Amino acid sequence: MFTGIIEELGGVKRISSQFGLRVIEVTADKILADLRVKDSIAINGVCLTLVRCNSSNFTVEAVKETLKKTNLGKVKCGDKVNLERAVKLDGRLGGHLVSGHIDGIARIIKKQKLSKEVHLWLETNLELLKQIVPRGSIALEGVSLTVAEIKAGFFKVALVPYTLKETTLGRKKVGDELNLELDYLGKYVQKHLNRMKR
Repeated sequence: MFTGIIEELGGVKRISSQFGLRVIEVTADKILADLRVKDSIAINGVCLTLVRCNSSNFTVEAVKETLKKTNLGKVKCGDKVNLERAVKLDGRLGGHLVSGHIDGIARIIKKQKLSKEVHLWLETNLELLKQIVPRGSIALEGVSLTVAEIKAGFFKVALVPYTLKETTLGRKKVGDELNLELDYLGKYVQKHLNRMKR
């Protein structure tokens, strides 16, 4: 389980394929101090398991299903990625509860720079959009955000200067596809409503 508060920007050092898996090696700094093999880590919001780790980088493996439902299949060497270690139960929950299980992809259709903030308009499939509520929580690329607005076919988030600087979201442009995880509460409400319709 994660919080959606990004701890560090990592760098993709090496990508390879082994037995149908995509093997991704990531350089990092401050998060490596207490990471161990078998620990969970979120890369751009995707929960993965460390298979190798040393003082300067770590390695994870992504299966075909993960590559199908997320944008990790498009990550390239040299890319920056959002990193977050699994939350400790005795720590503060700064964002919201994030599982690292991606629901789908949201594509940026408009980016507007205001004085110190940036607004992103994103589109996703209708089934996911039904579960997004104004002022509710979502995670984009693993970043905990509040939904600012919803209109027919798209939703909007507002990014403050800190988020723009400390996560990959400040580098994103129109057309980019982002990993989207919906809030647990919305998922359960939607499931309950679907049952009531039967």
